[in-house]
Amino acid sequence: MAALDALRAALGEDRLLLVLDNFEQVVAAAGDVAALLEAVPALVVLVTSRQALRVRPERLHPVAPLAATPAERLFAERAAAVHPGFTLDAGNAAVVAEICRRLDGLPLAIELAAARIRLLPAPALLARLAERLDVIGDGPVDLPERQRTLRATMEWSSSLLGRHEQAVFTRLGVFSGGWTLDAAEAVCGRAGEPAVIDALAALLDASLLVAADGSASEPRWSMLDTVRSHAVEKLLASADRAETERRHSQWLLALSDSFWHTGALGFPAALARFDHERADLRAAVHRAVAAGDGQTGVVLARNSLPYLVRRDGVGEFAAWLDGLLRSADELPPAVRGRVLVTRAMAAGFLGDLSTVRPLLEEGRRLLPVDVDDPEHHYDRAGAGLAGVYAALADGSVEEASRCIDEVEAGFAAASQEVGLMVAALIRGNLALLLRDHHGAETSYRAALEMAIRLEESSAAGEVLSLLGLVLLGRGDVSGGRRTILDGAAANRRNGTPANMVHGLVGLAAVALEDGRPAAAARALGAVDRARQDTTPPLWPVLGTLTEELTARTRQQLGVEGHEAASAEGRGWSLVQALDRTLAETAAAGGSRSDGAPAAMDPGGADDDVAR
Repeated sequence: MAALDALRAALGEDRLLLVLDNFEQVVAAAGDVAALLEAVPALVVLVTSRQALRVRPERLHPVAPLAATPAERLFAERAAAVHPGFTLDAGNAAVVAEICRRLDGLPLAIELAAARIRLLPAPALLARLAERLDVIGDGPVDLPERQRTLRATMEWSSSLLGRHEQAVFTRLGVFSGGWTLDAAEAVCGRAGEPAVIDALAALLDASLLVAADGSASEPRWSMLDTVRSHAVEKLLASADRAETERRHSQWLLALSDSFWHTGALGFPAALARFDHERADLRAAVHRAVAAGDGQTGVVLARNSLPYLVRRDGVGEFAAWLDGLLRSADELPPAVRGRVLVTRAMAAGFLGDLSTVRPLLEEGRRLLPVDVDDPEHHYDRAGAGLAGVYAALADGSVEEASRCIDEVEAGFAAASQEVGLMVAALIRGNLALLLRDHHGAETSYRAALEMAIRLEESSAAGEVLSLLGLVLLGRGDVSGGRRTILDGAAANRRNGTPANMVHGLVGLAAVALEDGRPAAAARALGAVDRARQDTTPPLWPVLGTLTEELTARTRQQLGVEGHEAASAEGRGWSLVQALDRTLAETAAAGGSRSDGAPAAMDPGGADDDVAR
C-alpha cells in the first residue's frame, strides 16, 4: 500500500496516460493496475499484452492481423531493408500475397519471413512455409530473444500458460479445422483435470485461439496456422499423443455414426456440421491408413458416406478404402471383408460396375454370418447395396430386387433412417425398370415421406422427379407435371449435379407432353454434357428413360433439328439448363405446386456444386 500511496501522490489530479507494454510477463500484477486506477480516477492506462488482465476496469481491444494489402506492403518494406534489390511487382505479387496469407497476416511473422529474402527468393520461401517455425527466424539482434524467431515467439507465449492450459493447447493440435466445446471436451478432457472450458477461456485470453464460423447455439474456435503449427509440434513430441489421437478418432466415429440417425437435428444441420469437420475426418482416415488401422478407417469412411455423396466425395471415399487395402495386409478377416464390401459399394456408386462383383464376393467370404450387432447390420446393408449394382451390371433386375431386401433388412436392424430412405428409392427404381408403375409409385412415395421427415431436400428433389415420370407414364399428365416441376425446383436450389440431371430428364418429358420437342432436346443435351463431365453414370432406369426421350425428340424434330437443339443444350451448365428449362416450362403453362416438398426446402442455391 505504501507504493500505491506514493504513486497516487506522484500522479496527483492530472489527467495522464500510462503505457504498459508486454504486460503478459507480469500479468499477476493486474490487480495492482486496477487498484491504481481506482486510487487515481483521472489516470488512463494503455496496456499491450498477449493475455487479458481480467480486471473490471478493463476494456479489450483485440488487435486483428493485417489485411492483405498492408501485410504485403510490410513484407515488401522489410524485404527491401535487407535486400535492396527487392521490389513488389507483377512478377512476385501473387507469391508475396500467399506468403502473407499463410502467415495469417501476423506482423512479426511477416517481418521475420521477409528477413529471409536474402537467402530464399519469394517462391522458395513460400515452398518452405510448411516448416514455418524453422524457416521464419534470424530476426534483428536488437529485438528481444523471444522475438527473433517465430518458434521463440510461440514458445514464449505458451510458456506463460499454466500446466493444464499448456496440456489442452497441445492436445488441440490434433484438430485440422476448428472445434466446438463438445469436441474439445471429448478429445482434450482427462479424468481428474480441471474443466476444458476453463482452459479454452485462458487460451482465448492469451490470444492463442480465435473465434471461427459457428452459430449462437454452437460456437467454434480455431487457431491461426502459425499457432497451430506450434501446437502440432508439441503434440507430436508429447507422451499424450497416442491418447489424444485415439480420442479424436473416437469422437469422429461417434459423430459420423450420428449422420445415419439425424433425428431432430435434420439433414441440413447434419450436412453443415460435417462441412466444418471434413478436414478432421480426412485427417483421421489418413491416420488410420498410415497405421494400418482398418477397423477405424473403414467405419469412419462408411459412416461418412451420406455426407460424401452429397458433397461429390465418393471418389475420395474410394481412395480411402484403396489405401486401407494397400496398407493393411494383415487385417483381421472380418475387417478386411468389411473394407472389400464397402469398396464394392463405392465402385457401384462410381459406375465401375465390372469390379463390383469380384470385390463383393471376396468380401462376403470374409464377413461373419448370423451376428446380431450394429456393425454386422451395416455390413449386411452395404453388401446388399453392392449386390444391387453387381446384379444390374449383369442385367438381372430380379437379383437386384432380392438384394434390396437385404439392404432394407440391414438398415432396419440398425435403425438407419437415411439408409431406409435410400433403399426405398432404389426399390422404386427397380420397379420402374420392370415397368411396374404402381410398385414404383408406392416406393417413391415412401422414400419421399422419409426425405421430408429428415429434411433431406436433395433426395426429395430426386424422388419427386422420378415420381413425376411415373405419373406421366400412368397418364396423369397434370399430376406428373406438378411433381416434376417441384422436383426440378428443389434440385435447382439444393441438388447435387446428379440430382439436377434427374430434374432435367423430368422437364424434358414435360416438354414432350406439351408439344415442345426442341425444349426437350435442349434439356437432354445438357444432360448429355453433364453425364460426360460431372456426374457418375446414370442409374439404369434413368438412362433407359433418357434414351427413350431422346428417340422421341429425334423422331419429332428430325436428325438435323434434334442435333441443333441438343448442341445448344450441351453448351449450358446444369444451372443454366435448369433455369432456362424451368422458365420455358412456366411460360408454356406449367406451374409449381405449393406442396410440402418445396416448402421444406431451404431457399439458398448452392450453385457451385453444379458449375
